[in-house]
Amino acid sequence: MTRATTPSASATLAPSPHPPLQVLETPRRRNLTQYLQYRKAQLFYDYRAAEDMLATPDISVIMNISRRINGLQVEVWNGMRSTVVREGFMLKFGQNEELRRLLLDTGDRELVYAVGTRDWGVGFAPADAGKSRDTWGLNLLGQALMDVRRRLREYADATGTYPKARPAPIDVKMNSLVELQGGS
Repeated sequence: MTRATTPSASATLAPSPHPPLQVLETPRRRNLTQYLQYRKAQLFYDYRAAEDMLATPDISVIMNISRRINGLQVEVWNGMRSTVVREGFMLKFGQNEELRRLLLDTGDRELVYAVGTRDWGVGFAPADAGKSRDTWGLNLLGQALMDVRRRLREYADATGTYPKARPAPIDVKMNSLVELQGGS
């Protein structure tokens, strides 16, 4: 059975607009998309592109800059992107108690980024995400969210608290987040 989350909850778990993201001793990122693309530019030593990405709040401009990163090696990025998105989500949910609670309140449900893209998402719209599971894409965002949720719980179980991070918001929007009841 597929159940879409409330618009506010689903909007909060996505990679786009919500409270900014502060990474230790580095500039604040407005959202997870900006963080990911900035880190991609840094990984390939294109510091001009990285700085240009920080200069704009416009995600479409950030993505356009990202497509022109000098020295980008797609295979290398594909090997790093899951680690970078998990890093970004740990910062996001570690820094904001309200967002962390929203993620933890999803329980053990499977989180699916239901969009047409087959790498970050499953390749299906929210209404169709529970169907054709055998033809899903990679769902990298959903996988990263579930991993971060697990890691936050493990940290709390071991220490009795959640990771402390500098308060900072990260913009996040996920109208296409779908929780599947009962896991895989």
